[in-house]
Amino acid sequence: MTHTLSEQMRAYMAANQLLTAHDRLLVAVSGGADSVVLAHLFKQLGHTFAIAHVNFMLREEESEGDALFVKQLAAEWQIPFFTIAVDAHAYAHQHKLNTQLAAREIRYDFFQRLCESEGFTKVAVAHHADDQAETFFINLYRRAGLRGLAGIPVKNENIIRPLLFASRSEIEDYARINQLHFRTDSSNLTDNYLRNKIRHHLLPKAGEIMPDFVSGLLQSMNHLSETDDLIRSLVQRKKEEIFFVSNDQVVIPISGLLALKPTSTWLFYLLYDFGFHREQIKSLAEAIGKGQVGKVFVSGRYALLIDRDQVIISEIGQSESVAPSTLYPENESVCNRVRLTMEVIPADQLSTWKTTPDQALFDFDKLEFPLTLRPWRHGDRLVPLGMNGSKLVSDVLIDNKISRWDKEQVMVLTQQETVLWIIGCRASNHAMLTPLTKRVYRISHLGSCNI
Repeated sequence: MTHTLSEQMRAYMAANQLLTAHDRLLVAVSGGADSVVLAHLFKQLGHTFAIAHVNFMLREEESEGDALFVKQLAAEWQIPFFTIAVDAHAYAHQHKLNTQLAAREIRYDFFQRLCESEGFTKVAVAHHADDQAETFFINLYRRAGLRGLAGIPVKNENIIRPLLFASRSEIEDYARINQLHFRTDSSNLTDNYLRNKIRHHLLPKAGEIMPDFVSGLLQSMNHLSETDDLIRSLVQRKKEEIFFVSNDQVVIPISGLLALKPTSTWLFYLLYDFGFHREQIKSLAEAIGKGQVGKVFVSGRYALLIDRDQVIISEIGQSESVAPSTLYPENESVCNRVRLTMEVIPADQLSTWKTTPDQALFDFDKLEFPLTLRPWRHGDRLVPLGMNGSKLVSDVLIDNKISRWDKEQVMVLTQQETVLWIIGCRASNHAMLTPLTKRVYRISHLGSCNI
């Protein structure tokens, strides 16, 4: 058994390309049989690695005992050891998560910070075949689609799972034969969690009815995973065809979406990474089909707007006010949401007198400094260059088909309360150039900037 399991893991890692000779390995060890066996297997196979342990402080003295056990194990094997203690209950309350999700976030955040600070390139965790089967039924119960039913991935970025091929009984047999000590988490013995109920009741009963049930289920999950990989590649190809990035937003032509059938299924896969759930996708497909312009859908981090002929996806940033910037004649540039450069040019040296959305020209001697660069406000008005009457800035933005999201980022240049220029859109006729102009104040818009 000892030789078989270690050689199986070696072959499994090679087949799935989990490690290279250049990788620096971190092994997550909770103290339970699975993770202790995983660490021992790496030791037996001659890999150099470090051990990481997270104390979630969920079981008081028992949690402290787990942390001490793993620390002593690392010392006995002469392996570098890293640990952290975080109150998972408090973290869950603070971030409005259940305890299991909170523990997961704490755990993987710690691993990634170790990778950054210590130079580890791979993190090995001890999920095994029975975990995979339990996950299938949890996701089935939660009405997951193909991606959820495919189960836990063998590798996900720098996280690897070298024991997914092995059953819990094989792992426990390995621990017994090699006389490995480990800790038993008392919470795993209860039926307080859905996973435990599946582990204690559903899987044993399925095994009685259908011998080798878990093995057969894993093969089916592997087929689902391969099908999911195929769908992902097709979806990625379609994204490259119809997704466009503009001003840090994803823009998708509605005509491209309506050409895809069934639309809601395509939308689910196309928008999967943005966190929209299936009910939202269903409503979105209906709204697009009905042409409901202006309708907004919000996931955890993203907002999606149905615009006139396109869908616009924006990351939801922190809502912080933008302080105005003051411009004096000697200023040569300013960066406040937008990047502007300013220069004073003799009129007879000006190559063109044409004002564009990204270049405004004013009679320098008719301006009253300082000028102000600020976000536009409802009620702002200007007299557009070439017109006699004034217009609301909001109406100018509508006329220029500025989307709802872009409107929120628009900045204006003002002289006191007079709007001189809607940056990137339209200049006013205030201080306009005439044949008598001697000095020209030229302002160029060079795009957005981070503030």
